[in-house]
Amino acid sequence: METKTGKFLWEDIKRKKRPEDVRIKKMIRAEFRKFGSIILPGGKAAKGYDASRARRVVWKITRGLFFVEKGVILPENVLGRIEIVSLEEDPPPIFQFVADVPSHGKYSAVFDYKFSEHTSNGHFHIWAMLFWEKIVATVAFHDPDCTCALCVKKRRKRRYLTLHFTF
Repeated sequence: METKTGKFLWEDIKRKKRPEDVRIKKMIRAEFRKFGSIILPGGKAAKGYDASRARRVVWKITRGLFFVEKGVILPENVLGRIEIVSLEEDPPPIFQFVADVPSHGKYSAVFDYKFSEHTSNGHFHIWAMLFWEKIVATVAFHDPDCTCALCVKKRRKRRYLTLHFTF
């Protein structure tokens, strides 16, 4: 609610009457109730969220952006890590790899992203996304063709990579 985008999004959610919008409203209310209506300093309220669902959404967005930027379909199951924090928190250490990289988002008040590729200790990608000027998601994952010892071992063991995100 502190950003222009947040206020617009909230007004849009309140205005809609479709069945899927009703489900979203119920989900949001339940996430506030999860903490028993705790009021924090500054008039803020505690709100939970389905972290597993949020990470799945971030991973789907990353895969879509990877295709847009690289022209390659990224397999669903790769070796990687996703972290989601608010802008007020310190970003995860992996963020340093993309901090000075130019942004690619066209509407940064709603969504912005940046990415970089690294080949030290294997071949991996780091992506950072900013949602609604408040939420930062970082995604680090091995390239599907990575030849580091861990990826080679995983391929030999199972003949495919397994999604091993650390949450």
